[in-house]
Amino acid sequence: MQIYVVGGYVRDKVLGRQSTSNDQDFVVTGSTVAAMRDLGFLQVGESFPVFLHPETREEYALARQERTTGDAHTDFEYIFIPDITIDKDAQRRDFTVNALYMPDGSDKVILDPTGRGLQDCADGVLRHVGESFIEDPLRVVRCARFAAQLGFSVAPETMDLLAQMVQRGMLKHLPRERIDNEFVRAMSADYDSRRFLEVMFDCGALDVLYPEIAAYHNCVEKTKYHATGTTWGHVLAALDVARSSEPQVKTAIVYHDIYKPVAYLEKTAENYIAHDDEHALDYLRQVLSQRKFDARTKKLCKVALKNHMKVWRIFDGMAIKKWVDLIGGITGGFRNDYLHVLTDFLEVCRADAISDKPVARYSEQSPQVAVQQLHDYAMQTFTICSKIQARDIPDYADLHHEQLKAELRRVRIHAVAGADERI
Repeated sequence: MQIYVVGGYVRDKVLGRQSTSNDQDFVVTGSTVAAMRDLGFLQVGESFPVFLHPETREEYALARQERTTGDAHTDFEYIFIPDITIDKDAQRRDFTVNALYMPDGSDKVILDPTGRGLQDCADGVLRHVGESFIEDPLRVVRCARFAAQLGFSVAPETMDLLAQMVQRGMLKHLPRERIDNEFVRAMSADYDSRRFLEVMFDCGALDVLYPEIAAYHNCVEKTKYHATGTTWGHVLAALDVARSSEPQVKTAIVYHDIYKPVAYLEKTAENYIAHDDEHALDYLRQVLSQRKFDARTKKLCKVALKNHMKVWRIFDGMAIKKWVDLIGGITGGFRNDYLHVLTDFLEVCRADAISDKPVARYSEQSPQVAVQQLHDYAMQTFTICSKIQARDIPDYADLHHEQLKAELRRVRIHAVAGADERI
């Protein structure tokens, strides 16, 4: 029996990066289910040859081959007999850079059964291992996610294969949860998230799985507002600015202009606003109802779409009462447990403003200075207003709910106005 470490841990070691996972994936050759059980390993499931180590509880899988039995992502049968070598095991893996093996206990010997993994690591290329790649349609989305995670390009022959899988309609069999899980992972902090969207678009998967985002590509913008000339270019540039941000922020960046392609095609008035009217919110709600994002992400998407243009009017003579209402609306009435919504929203605004905009729209300052001022105004307003609670209102116990609410609003507006130098 021989044990190897395989997959992302080995790949990241070759790349000289800290592993994206603390867990190591182990594969075992020359053993059987009975032999593993005799050694005290606990089998996970009856049909899948994965075992938990009796002490560390780490997962060990028997080397195996896979054979597709249907169109679904999980339709496979497994062949795991003792004479399956790592050469055969490697053929079931997705990319050459993920098919590198390291004998357990060694931190220097790297085995490359495909003969391409080490070179592809050096070249920064994602290349599929073999034609069995096409048997799992989720690999289309995973390829785009790995491109974002590693900052790699996709080999031309692999891109051709991705496009073939899309054209054959294979993506329709994927569970929505698995698709959106890969999307969220691709939006992780420090990932090159724009690359995920680019790979998905280039192979045709974005049109199938996220048509609302693919529509950005042909949505023309005035270059005085967005130098890239399209909503697609603007969103990609904003993702670059927000590279270190968390997934909910990056996802909100992707969706903050989601109604633009619809509004520009169905324009009904000369000065139609494509950002924050109820039509835009209704459309966003409809789209998000079909996406398996978490509640925090969906809320931020709605807040960003509704307010990312309004908030800049603080530089353009916005009345203090409207400003206080805006910040209060974002934070659930200045609740401390909603402060994260405001800070996430301000990060979306920063990326939106700094990305590809030649000038700040409402401020005479540079976009960078305007963003900092906006952040300071918003946070100072929250700090002032969150300190003023209902109990601070004289005779608050004698006031009806609506009276107390109105008086609390009045006192907060007065306090912010007293501090206003903008703010």
